[in-house]
Formats: sequence, C-alpha cells, structure tokens
Amino acid sequence: MTAATGEDARAFEFTGTWRDYAPIAFTNLLLSIVTLGIYTFWARARTRRYLWGHTRFIDDRLEWTGTGKELFVGYLLAFLVVLLPLGIVNFVVQGVLMRGHPGAAATMTTVLTGMGFYLLGVARFRALRYRLSRTRWHGIRGGSDRQGFAYGVGYMIATTVSAMTFYLMLPWSMVRMWNERWSAMSFEIGRAHV
Repeated sequence: MTAATGEDARAFEFTGTWRDYAPIAFTNLLLSIVTLGIYTFWARARTRRYLWGHTRFIDDRLEWTGTGKELFVGYLLAFLVVLLPLGIVNFVVQGVLMRGHPGAAATMTTVLTGMGFYLLGVARFRALRYRLSRTRWHGIRGGSDRQGFAYGVGYMIATTVSAMTFYLMLPWSMVRMWNERWSAMSFEIGRAHV
C-alpha cells in the first residue's frame, strides 16, 4: 500500500488553506466591527460556505446552502422566545426574593435552571439539525425528522447526573448525548428543507 493510496482512502479531506481563507476572515472581521456585530451572521454563512466547499467527503465536496438572513432571523426568534422570557422571569425571582420569600425564589430558580438546561439541549440538537439541513452531499440534503424535544430531556438528565457525581460522569454524559444527537441525523434523498 503506497502513501498516495492511503491518502486517497481518507473519508474526509480538507483542501482549503489559510491563504485562501485569510481575505474572507479579514473582511468578515472588518464588516462585523463596522456593523457592530450585525454582520456576524452573514460572516458565519460565508465562512461555512468556504469550509464546506473545501471539505471532501468520500468522493464529493460538501455544499453549504444556508444564508446569513436565516441565521439572523433564528437568533432574533431565540432571543424573543427564550432569552427575553427567561430574563423577565429572572427579574420576577429577584422581586420575590426582595419581598422576603426565599423559599419561593429558590423554587423558581430551580425550575428556571431546569428549563435553561432543557432549552440548551433542544438548542444544541436543533443547531446541528439546522446545519445538516443546509448541507448537501451529492445533492442530498442532511437533517433529522426529530424536533429535539426528547433530546432536551435527555440532556437535562445527563447534565444533572454529571453534576451530582461532581462531573465524574461527564465523559459518559458527553458521549451519550453525542451518540444520541448523531444517531438522529442522516442524509436522505427528497428531504424537506427544514
């Protein structure tokens, strides 16, 4: 077996160089600074287009079809649906605590923390699902038919178990969640654009 044959046998290969990417990175940085961070979403899309376009899997390059506008709208929705309500609830908890109800404040904080871990798990699943839904290989779109709600419960449980064992179970929980997330993903012909 020659070195060339071994090299050709790799499933993944990245053909980009820092010299090719440097103009993209510097332009992204400059535009992100000038727009006070708003261009960051378009910068991510541009970076992914470069990285995916220079990544070969088996015998074909990957293709990124996502846009900066999608990332921006997704961020706004996450802010309005998740972060803003959590911030409001945090102010309510502080008000309850200041009125002399530490038990109620502790209960609300526990529930809020649990919701935060749950939503973080759902967000991690859906972020991977989104990236794969905008990735094409051989013209086939990736993704998952699952929404990630069950993954959020599993993530919350694995995080709790890990914390209760002083993070001795952290490797177990990370591997478990990694396997669960990737087992739900696939590339299928005719997959709907999620």
